[in-house]
Amino acid sequence: MLNETVLTPEEISPGQTLEQALLESGMIVTGIRGVSMKPMLDMKTDRIIVAPLTGKPKRGDVVLYRRGESYVLHRVIEVLDGKYRIRGDNCTGDELVGADALIGRLASVLRGNDCIEITEQYSEKYFRAAETTLPFRRLKAAARRAAGRLIRKCRIGSGTKTEH
Repeated sequence: MLNETVLTPEEISPGQTLEQALLESGMIVTGIRGVSMKPMLDMKTDRIIVAPLTGKPKRGDVVLYRRGESYVLHRVIEVLDGKYRIRGDNCTGDELVGADALIGRLASVLRGNDCIEITEQYSEKYFRAAETTLPFRRLKAAARRAAGRLIRKCRIGSGTKTEH
């Protein structure tokens, strides 16, 4: 896979979009930011190889898409008519993304000296784990929100003055 033409973000021409660079070069290697795809991807150690989309993504594929001026790499949860329900493996909320916003598909992960090809089986393992833990992650997020509301309420309550 690495014998093909691959661009890094530094090699993209000024004014050229990531979409254009991907179509011209065939693949792009880049780092990642954030924790939305943990544990499959780690921003401290991993770089990713993104290939252009060939055909329609299917459930479980990890796709790169444009959200405003940003690029996001998340997993397809459900294929709908002209849209995709997408979620990061470490996220609790879904996002509906139009087919026109999809740019590429995760092809490989560079981790140290290893190049891990993202096969259907490899991706499926993380997809199943993310789906299995989703109810627990949603419960944890709800508990954090409730705790935050309680803490804010206590701070407001303790800041009131009493008259003697």
